[in-house]
Amino acid sequence: MTETEEAAPRALNSDPDLKRLEDLLGEFNLFDVLQVGHMELQHSWLVAWLLDPGGSHGLGDAFPRAFLSEVGATAEERGIPVPSPSDSAEWGFRDVEVARERHYIDILVLSEAESLACIIENKIFSNEIPGQLRWYLETVRAIYPKLRPFPIFLTPDGRKPLTERDQADYVPLGYAQVADMIDTMLQAHSPDVGAPVRSFLEQYTNILRRFILTAPSDIDELAFRLYVEHRDAVDRMVRTYNSSAGYGWDILDEAMQTFEPQMQPDTHAMPYHRFFAESLDDIAELKTGEGWTPSKRIVLFQIEREGAKRQLRLWIGPGPEDIRGRVYGVAQNKGLPFLKSKQTSPFYFHWIYEKTLLTDSDLLDREKARTVAQQAVEEFFSHDFWPLVNGIRAEFGSKPISLEGA
Repeated sequence: MTETEEAAPRALNSDPDLKRLEDLLGEFNLFDVLQVGHMELQHSWLVAWLLDPGGSHGLGDAFPRAFLSEVGATAEERGIPVPSPSDSAEWGFRDVEVARERHYIDILVLSEAESLACIIENKIFSNEIPGQLRWYLETVRAIYPKLRPFPIFLTPDGRKPLTERDQADYVPLGYAQVADMIDTMLQAHSPDVGAPVRSFLEQYTNILRRFILTAPSDIDELAFRLYVEHRDAVDRMVRTYNSSAGYGWDILDEAMQTFEPQMQPDTHAMPYHRFFAESLDDIAELKTGEGWTPSKRIVLFQIEREGAKRQLRLWIGPGPEDIRGRVYGVAQNKGLPFLKSKQTSPFYFHWIYEKTLLTDSDLLDREKARTVAQQAVEEFFSHDFWPLVNGIRAEFGSKPISLEGA
């Protein structure tokens, strides 16, 4: 590294604003500690909790009234029918039931007294599945014929559903509106909000604005100024993080090679390394895939980076629907170490197993990273590999392989 190249990181490190940024990012936030800021499921749980008038938040029906008022106004603007009464102040909220994942719906708010069935589909970091919203609406109409559906599509940016048909029924709602509702509610009901609940909800709106929304914050503006003034140093750090060393591929590949020939490379690229299990390669049906890898394998193990983690996942890729369905059925019926899904059928790409092999913090000490990766891979082969392989082999009429015979 030249003297000029060395000067850039030194200048960044000595900038007092870097310490300010570290302090802001280091402020305690429960959602940061639990690493749930990016998890769609946890956001659904929290919104459902706020919508429940009997919830432990102690705010009664303050949030559902604000929520229905906001959504109702948006619906009227877009010409979408609004359940009667349109004024949320008239709602009684006497028999509200808030359900999670009932009929695979993220949040379902039911009230026979108000003839209401409020469907909330929450999409943060996943895409809308074609036909999904229509199926939810038709399911609610069939199961609750006396209730009037009120479908809502909740996303970070308040986008519309994909199809015109769903756009005519589903009210788009953005997380910025949810954050504003919470802020307004906390201010309007200040005497009624306990200190723990207030702190919890303030932390939640903070995490929304930092990770889900794009509105600039003090942190964003400070980070941008540091980037502009120290662009060379920051760009170098980003390039390093996204390099092979940043992924830790050499360490991970070395750990996986320990178990060749049982696990062998398929196709590799910078975002992922794929491997196939030799013990599944004699099953002809599993080599009929199209549109994924040249090997046409439908089932592959893949190491990929998700946030700060390097995950080993077992993927079902594209291929004949009946073959994919049979592999998916194994995961649904066998139990651990397979992951069971709430979906009735696999998506175009669907993982059915996951194990963390490394984290960013492990890679700060490469010798430690080698130890961690080797231990994680050994645990995988000792506990999970053969149950996964033999579960799939059994489905396709192949004899299980014993550890002694492997």
